Formats: sequence, C-alpha cells, structure tokens
Amino acid sequence: MEKLDGTPASFSVTIPMEIDRRNKRLFVLAQIDSHPIHLIIDTGGGPMIALNDAAAKSLHLQSQFRNSFGGLKSGETVTEGFAHTLTLGNLTLQTINTVVRHSALPFYDCTLGTQVFERYRVTLDFDAKTMTLSRGGMPAASPTGKSSLSVPFQDNPGAYISFPVHILSQPSWAVLDSGSDGSLLSISMAKLAAAQLPPTDFVSSNLDRKTGIGSDEGLTTINLRVPVPVSLDAAQNAPHLPVEDGFKFSTTSQFGVSGAGDEVESFLSHPVGAELGLPFLLQFRRVIIDYPNHILTLQDPEHGAEVYMFERSIDDAKVASKLGKPWPGYHWRPVGDGWVEVPDKAAAVPVTAADGGR
Repeated sequence: MEKLDGTPASFSVTIPMEIDRRNKRLFVLAQIDSHPIHLIIDTGGGPMIALNDAAAKSLHLQSQFRNSFGGLKSGETVTEGFAHTLTLGNLTLQTINTVVRHSALPFYDCTLGTQVFERYRVTLDFDAKTMTLSRGGMPAASPTGKSSLSVPFQDNPGAYISFPVHILSQPSWAVLDSGSDGSLLSISMAKLAAAQLPPTDFVSSNLDRKTGIGSDEGLTTINLRVPVPVSLDAAQNAPHLPVEDGFKFSTTSQFGVSGAGDEVESFLSHPVGAELGLPFLLQFRRVIIDYPNHILTLQDPEHGAEVYMFERSIDDAKVASKLGKPWPGYHWRPVGDGWVEVPDKAAAVPVTAADGGR
C-alpha cells in the first residue's frame, strides 16, 4: 500500500456498513489479529481502535503500557499498545494503535477511529450501507450542485475533524463525532443561547452520573427547549446556493455541557462551539471525508432521512406546530423527510457578542 503514494494507481475497498438509527451507531465488521469484531465508526476516535476487556481478551498487543484516556472531566486508566493487523474486506493495515478500556462496557462498545485512514478518502454511503476506503490516483471532483456541499476541515494527529460553522448567527467551529448519538454545544455557547430566551425555555443542572470516559461528576448542563441552529458556512463554500438551500446543510442542538470541546481544543488553534454527532451525518445520502485533501463533502440532504426528529406530513403546518417554536428570527422549513431552521427574510437574525463559542 505504501507504494501507491508515488504512483497514479488507485486502490479502493468497499465493505458493508451497519446503520443502527435507533441507537445512533455505525458499525463495520473487521478483524483484529484475525479475530472478528464489530467496531463503531468514530470520526472522533483519533488514530486508534478502542476495545473493552471482553473484546481484547484474545489479543496480545505489542509494546503494552498503562496510560490515561481523557474524558470530559478527567480520565481513566487504560492499556495501550499495538495490534498486529486490522483487516477490513481485502485491506489489511499493520501495527495499529489500540487502547483497551477496563471499565464495564457492553461488548459491542468498541470503536474504530477514522484517522486510522488518514491517507484515505473515506466514503460513508448511507443509501448503499457501505464504507469505501480509497487511496492513490486522483480524487473525485467535488460536486457543485445545490444538493452537495464541500467544506475544508482541519485535523491534527489525535484530534477531531473541525470545520467552520455559524451558531447564533456568529462564526464558530464545530467538530465531527460520528461516535456520539447527539450534537452538543459548548457550555459558553449554550449560555449565550439561554441569555436570549425567557427563563421558561431552558433548564440548567449538574450531571451527577457517569455518561462517558472518565468521571463526569460535576458537569454543568443546559437543556434548551428552543433548538439552536448550527449551519455550515455554505455562503463561503458554495456561493451558488440560495440562502435557504444553503441551510439544508444545517442541524440543531438543544443541549450544552461543560467540557464539550475542551479535549479537542488542546489539539487545535481555535475554540469549539459545537460537537456534531451521528444524527447530523444521517441527514445526508453520502458523506466523504477526504483526509489527504482535508475536504468534507455532504451529498443530497433532501434524501429521505431524518433532518429533524419529525417526519414530513401532508399537513406541513400541523407538523411544524409539533416542532415547537423555532429560534428567534428563524422559521421551520421541510427538507426531505425532515425539518431545518431557516432565517426569516423579513426579520433580522439576533446577533450576539462573538466570543468564538468558548
């Protein structure tokens, strides 16, 4: 495979992908040192595989050592080392960074960080239910139609994919985390949102239970009853799109949590205002993460997947009423089988003091 770097030859492998829409998970069947295992596709997993004790029981990692695996508030002790091989279809990669978590987790809760493929173009095709890894040759031209959007992203070794967005009508950055079952705002961005709403439209609380890596006790959370629009910068990256068409490439978040983005920001040169989870990706027919060229492409958001939690109806007004009130200065618009928030043409969108979402 290394020889392909210096030649125009191309290589690709396509493997089946399981989409669990109910639990918001993507799976692929892989082999680690010839042992079959289901792995969650995790764009926030960095350049590694994370396993639990049960899945790692038959493996003998090379160069094992104890380490701390970071979380929202602290970390947990893990065993880190290298698996001999990772096999996906007819592609075999060697010497893969592997972390074994010793906390009690379901057997299936093992993740495949997509930066394992940092020299590949990763295509997640939700129609065909496949993941394709391509390397070498010339990359496909980025689509330019109104149903596709390509945006540049930044990534550093061990860090998330990050790209520019607008939150609360101000520029910010978001990270892409397909291993998450929802989208989170940074606590400061959630506070900015709450400041624009009446007290009855948000609830602040402290989280006193473990929800992820490390000890999450003491987390501050803000639950917003009015969805906050998060939109990719379509005007900059696709100026041919009308404003409302550009907002097809958007999502919402109603939950802010302290620590969201903190571990990512240590790798990046900018603050993070939101972490976008798998539901954001499932809005689209196809997602291409071109690691070598640092381009994220989203295709066909009008496809029949959920853009928001309610499906289309013959009576759009009735469904829109179920969504509740949109963000001030926005209205609900149907896209495919779902809904997005689009700025009102006749109303000025509220502008907040920019602090980058920190």
